[in-house]
Amino acid sequence: MSKDYKYLSDDELQKLMDSVEQDILIKAPENLEADVLSYIDEKEKLQNKKRSNMKIVPLVRTANSSVVEYSLYCAKVFGAIAAAILILTITPFMKWNNQVPSREEVLSHTEIKTKEEVLKEQENRKIIPKIESIVEMIKENIL
Repeated sequence: MSKDYKYLSDDELQKLMDSVEQDILIKAPENLEADVLSYIDEKEKLQNKKRSNMKIVPLVRTANSSVVEYSLYCAKVFGAIAAAILILTITPFMKWNNQVPSREEVLSHTEIKTKEEVLKEQENRKIIPKIESIVEMIKENIL
C-alpha cells in the first residue's frame, strides 16, 4: 500500500462508528419486537393445545396499524437495498469528467519561482517592516 493515504486514528474511527450507529436512517417500528413475541406466544399456545387434544383455534390476525407499519418498514428496507445494489452496479461504468490532473498539468498552471527570487522575496519581507518603523519614527519626530 502507498503511504500517501491518511488513515483515521482509533479515536476518530470510534467516533465515526458511534455517529453511524446513532444516526440510523431506517428504524424498525417501535412495537415490532412486542408483536413478534406475542405472535410466538400465541403459536406456542396453539401447539400446546394441539398436544393436549383440545379444540384447535386458528390464529386470526387483524389488519391493524402494526401490520401497516411493518409493511412500510419492509418497503423502506427493500428500497434501500435496491438503491445500494443499483449504485454498486452502475458506478464502475460511469465516466467521470473530473479526473485528477497530472503533475505536468498542475505545474503548467502554477507560477514557478527560482531560488534567487524566493530568497529576494524573503529579504524584502524582512526589510519592509524595518522601513515602515523608520517612516513612523520620522513622522512622529516631525509632528
